[in-house]
Amino acid sequence: HLPKDVGRFLPNLQQLYAGTNNFDGPLPASLSNATRLQLLTAESIKFSGLIPLELGSLTQLKYLYLWENILTNAHGSHELSILTSFTKCRMQQKVNISQNLLNGTLP
Repeated sequence: HLPKDVGRFLPNLQQLYAGTNNFDGPLPASLSNATRLQLLTAESIKFSGLIPLELGSLTQLKYLYLWENILTNAHGSHELSILTSFTKCRMQQKVNISQNLLNGTLP
C-alpha cells in the first residue's frame, strides 16, 4: 500500500514513479494534495478500487499512467466519470488507463 495520506506530506512533489512494484490496495486520493504533480506513473502494480476523481484537480498533471492494475469505475456507473474529471487538467498530454477493470460509456 501507499500511505493514504502520502500526498499530504509531499505537496511539492512533481513526479511519482511507482510502477512495477508490489504496491496494492487503493490509489490514495491524497495525491491530489501534491498540486505540482506533473507525472504519475503507477503501472503494472495491483492498485484496486476507484481511480480517485480528486486527481482531476491536479492542474499541472501532464502524464498519467495507470495501466495494468485492477482499477474500476464507480459501482453501477455507466460512465467513465474519471475522464470528465480531467477537464481541469489543461496541461494533460497523455493518459493510459488501459488493462484495468473499467467499463462504461465514454463521456
